[in-house]
Amino acid sequence: MTLLVVHMQETFPAARYEPVGAACEVEVVNAIKRGDDIVIAEWLGHGPTLERLLRHLASYPRWARATRPGMDASEAVLETCRTQGFDASSFRSCGVETFHCLAATVEGLARRAPGCAIEVVAEATVDKVIGWGMFPEVPNTMLVSQKPNTAPQSLAPGRTTIPRYR
Repeated sequence: MTLLVVHMQETFPAARYEPVGAACEVEVVNAIKRGDDIVIAEWLGHGPTLERLLRHLASYPRWARATRPGMDASEAVLETCRTQGFDASSFRSCGVETFHCLAATVEGLARRAPGCAIEVVAEATVDKVIGWGMFPEVPNTMLVSQKPNTAPQSLAPGRTTIPRYR
């Protein structure tokens, strides 16, 4: 499995929302403990990924950046997985924002790699307005939780709610 961290960059207010930053940090730490590959997707020209996430990766050999302009980072993510020898058959995704970059990237992954399984971590993403009800229905994608004993849910519209930042 590859952990995909989408656009957790300093210039995006949603990335600086503490509950999401903390949940993404938990995802990075847990991925390192499991020995998972990690891809940090960055939107070109929008500054670096939060230091609170990068500091955990300083001595970890199985991570790489996928940088490109635009909301959908899927093409760069898959290219990074290919060139780095990372697993592109399953992703655990987190980052910002739910309805924008994260949704576009998850949708792009499902379209470009139709056989891959994609988890979206509910606590590790945020949207300021819209919510899960507008998240695209994406094949092979499940909403998962960091909370123990929480069953995955299909990402069908209206199934759950997400945190909103101010």
